[in-house]
Amino acid sequence: MAKLASHDTERVTGRYRITAAPVWLQAVLVPAVAAFHAAFPKVELRLRSASWRDGVRLLADGESDLHCGGLDTGETLPGFLRRERFIHLTDGVAAARDHPLRSAEPAPGDLAGWPWVDLDGQASGDGPSLAGLLDEIGARAGRRVRALLRTGSAGLLLLTTGPWLARLPLDLLDALPGAPIAPLPLTFGRSRYRTGFIARRSAEDHAPFHHLQETVRETALERSRPPAR
Repeated sequence: MAKLASHDTERVTGRYRITAAPVWLQAVLVPAVAAFHAAFPKVELRLRSASWRDGVRLLADGESDLHCGGLDTGETLPGFLRRERFIHLTDGVAAARDHPLRSAEPAPGDLAGWPWVDLDGQASGDGPSLAGLLDEIGARAGRRVRALLRTGSAGLLLLTTGPWLARLPLDLLDALPGAPIAPLPLTFGRSRYRTGFIARRSAEDHAPFHHLQETVRETALERSRPPAR
């Protein structure tokens, strides 16, 4: 695909609808969209938070053009969708930087005494689900885990202002504005997985959309790298 000259990109118009997992929305999509807009200022982007499964559903229903991030279950997709898993991430238990458990040495059972928030629809489904993790925590503690709140991007704000715990992509937490959330000091509950984005093939013939994909890919890889010491 031939690249457009800068004076041509400034005249291109269009509209793309993008969904992203909550952490991806803030840590990856915000800077990626800013870079994309600088190259294609007249292309309209519509962003919304969505779990991986909901993002795929919106793509399949023709209500979205691109979904980014989330726990990709690897299930077979319709032929008009294309997945690209270009990044390895680690999910783990995280909380606000001033959470009491951040300065302790918590055991898995200690996590049962705190409320949890599910930001990405991982309470059920295939793969390493949040429901499975909470069941294991409850079994170790000998009691049920405290309340689970299912929400979207608002869950990130809850995490920064209260006692909540969540399972999040740890590699991207430092890329959140202000880096207010950090991993808990334990390896329990961590899992490694590959993810990336899923796109409608019909949009991939357009030069702006191709540029958008490249920008998201490069931004995610850059933002997931550990900070220099």
